Amino acid sequence: GKLARASEALVVYRSHEDQQSRGVPKEAIWDLRVSALQRTLLPKLPSFSIWSAGRDGKRFYRSLSQENRRKVVAFLDVDPGKLAAGQYYDKETKVH
Repeated sequence: GKLARASEALVVYRSHEDQQSRGVPKEAIWDLRVSALQRTLLPKLPSFSIWSAGRDGKRFYRSLSQENRRKVVAFLDVDPGKLAAGQYYDKETKVH
């Protein structure tokens, strides 16, 4: 397949002053999302790749359980700078 940048917005978020999520810390939302993935999707996968070799991809990796970290086979990205950086070193597990 081929990747291409979309010319129009694919997702539009709406917000208003009375929305309930406005008072929820973004860390709590992140934790809920990661927890849901680890509970529903990741147990079904023998291995997977993380799309984003930057800050968010590394944050996602560090948020995973040790069991799910072992399933990660690659970080994927299109940014030449991130690709040139080479391997990601997990300081906790001392694994590339």
